[in-house]
Amino acid sequence: QHMQPAVTPPPLILRERPPTPPPAIPSETVIRQIPALPPPPR
Repeated sequence: QHMQPAVTPPPLILRERPPTPPPAIPSETVIRQIPALPPPPR
């Protein structure tokens, strides 16, 4: 069994700056899909 050596150099992007997290766009769409909640009874 010939296992290829997993010697992959780290990407240069990680060296320059940390990866930017994905934008939270889905959260906005979910909030829009949810109907407006009625005011709580008092």
